[in-house]
Amino acid sequence: MLPIIPIVSRWWRRPPLLELEQRDWLLALFGWGLQQFDAAIFKQTTQLVLPDNHHFPGSVEGPWSLAQLLLRQVQHYAAVTHWPLQLLPPDALTAASPEALAHISARHPPTATAPPQQPITARAAAVTAAAADSATLPVTFDPELVRDPEALIGHFAHTIAFYLTTLATEPPPGGRENLPQATELVALLLGFGIPLANSAFRVRTGGCGGGCNAQAVQRHGYLSQYHLVYGVALFGQLKGMQRRQIQPHLKASLRPAFRQAWRELKAEPQQLAPLQQLLT
Repeated sequence: MLPIIPIVSRWWRRPPLLELEQRDWLLALFGWGLQQFDAAIFKQTTQLVLPDNHHFPGSVEGPWSLAQLLLRQVQHYAAVTHWPLQLLPPDALTAASPEALAHISARHPPTATAPPQQPITARAAAVTAAAADSATLPVTFDPELVRDPEALIGHFAHTIAFYLTTLATEPPPGGRENLPQATELVALLLGFGIPLANSAFRVRTGGCGGGCNAQAVQRHGYLSQYHLVYGVALFGQLKGMQRRQIQPHLKASLRPAFRQAWRELKAEPQQLAPLQQLLT
């Protein structure tokens, strides 16, 4: 007689969060990001940025002031306070000038836990002065995102990651057509996985009884929420964090997927070994 219990057990086994090919691609993308964008900063100073009052202190009036405050804080945590970013209205977006792009030459670690109010290095001061000569990196945003600061944080992190990917000396795994997904992964590597995952999908609902076309705020993303959740678990384990330090900050609907991703990575430590070697 065939053993019934093992067969039943295998039949009910939960499928992996990501298909094998997708998981291997995400791991390769992580490795590419660490190699291209300073693994030492990731190891020594990058932190998991949480969308809370501790990481984003301050109170301002008006949507424009809020956007400016959040952009400055995101810039700090991404270790690019020396970049000449300039917030622009949505209808005023222009391409970054060659002079501005020339300033995207490196990242530096933050020197304090709170975002600095003034440039903190001579280089940052020089770059800030250059910004007055129109050598700026434009940043725009959908005003609707101001209603959801977490989504706006994710958007600004993605924009900084977009500029950072111009430093890449090699295309991401899968080729240049994967640059949008790679950019989102770089934003996750900068520490913004929680706001990225939480704002990756917003259920659209019709307010006013469905008669006024009301919509929930959405951030335009390129990785699925499950890729991002897996990436957050990967980030946490590479940083030596505990699951309980991360899980409460994810929205409730993502926590089961996060637990599964965490268990899968713990069950196959060999998957992390190549990435951990990049951090030694």
